[in-house]
Amino acid sequence: MINLTNYGPVTFIGKPFTSTTEDFNKNSQANFVEGMGALEALYENNNITKSFGACLYTKWDTENKTTDYIVAYPISQEELSRIDTKGWIVTEIPQCQAYITDLDGSYEQLQPAHYAMMDRLQADNQFENNTHTIEEYLVWSENEAELKSRIIYTIN
Repeated sequence: MINLTNYGPVTFIGKPFTSTTEDFNKNSQANFVEGMGALEALYENNNITKSFGACLYTKWDTENKTTDYIVAYPISQEELSRIDTKGWIVTEIPQCQAYITDLDGSYEQLQPAHYAMMDRLQADNQFENNTHTIEEYLVWSENEAELKSRIIYTIN
């Protein structure tokens, strides 16, 4: 189910990556491991408790067949003020309206859920107003049945 609701404000900090469309699934897994590992070290070294991981999609280049994205964690303004952000991308999302859908189980559901989300934005004449595309990974587990994720499309 896709709901239109309030979202934010939220600030994310993360590492940027680019993958070709053809290699996205293969590259993104390695990039997520690299990005999440670096974030976990940053949070541990600065005594910050992480709540969940996320992926912020920043560019879908259909002409060059690449996808730019940021592997990120949410961070409070107070925590952000205590760390050196050099080499990191900080993204602030103000309070806004967003289309949100929650998913339980395998990440294989993500791609069909994105297509459904895009269809909903088109149907509501909001496709051009999409400002951020975010996947939040709320519960991680080796058991796929326990996975919980959320897809968010913010609009202005």
